[in-house]
Amino acid sequence: MSLDAAAHELKPSVTARFNGHTSIVVGGSKGIGKATAERLAQEGSNVVIADIDPAVTETAASLAAEYPSVTVVGTVADITSLADCERVVSETAAQFGSFDNVVVAAGVVNNPADVVTLPEVEWNRVFAINVTGPFLFAKAALPVLKAQGHGRVVLIASFWGRVGQALFSAYCASKAAIIVLAQSLAAEVAGDGVTVNTVAPGMTNTDLHRQALAEEAAKRSITFEEFRDQEYAHIPLGRSADPVDIANAVLFLTSDEARYVTGASIDVNGGVLFR
Repeated sequence: MSLDAAAHELKPSVTARFNGHTSIVVGGSKGIGKATAERLAQEGSNVVIADIDPAVTETAASLAAEYPSVTVVGTVADITSLADCERVVSETAAQFGSFDNVVVAAGVVNNPADVVTLPEVEWNRVFAINVTGPFLFAKAALPVLKAQGHGRVVLIASFWGRVGQALFSAYCASKAAIIVLAQSLAAEVAGDGVTVNTVAPGMTNTDLHRQALAEEAAKRSITFEEFRDQEYAHIPLGRSADPVDIANAVLFLTSDEARYVTGASIDVNGGVLFR
């Protein structure tokens, strides 16, 4: 699907700190990615939302209607395909002239299993989306950002990328890899005026999170609410994050306020893990 086919041209209105910017959000049809796309639009940035989920066009249409001061675009794309990554970049540059921010929020969790029983195909699936995907999108986007001499890249990691968890080796290892990948990228492009950072969320109230809680509650023969409350009791702030809590950290890293921050990883986990 071309960006032109999914674009929603809107009337300009307010001035905000991202006024005139264009941002690409990969994995933005729901959850943290959608919240990030919405916050960027609220702050005046045009937004290109790329996602393998066809519902991305509905997400774009909804945000377009809500924020008529910017242009919102939705396009179906597979982050594990370099051709798709390059298409999103080239079509964004063609439509908007350039872009300023790249946020990669696409990610999956492995089906719980110990290493002995975890299928190789499941390990490869998680790494393809969580690690190879961000690598491919960076490969496609960084030449544009370097050539223009400025840009912000933010990758979504996880507090589980800082400490291993039983039964989730693929997810934990992939998120740890993202943190270090961002550091390598940051070192490579710092001289070009481009920053690269990560945000490491804790438990976040997304559809995926609620589904995981429900499935585990069923295994334990307790209610969803009982298991949720048990899990949240371990969080010093007493609740999961709302997706916008993560999006706000992303917004900081894409703003001029963070112009001297690169290679960093910001914890947004309610205090469940201190470093």
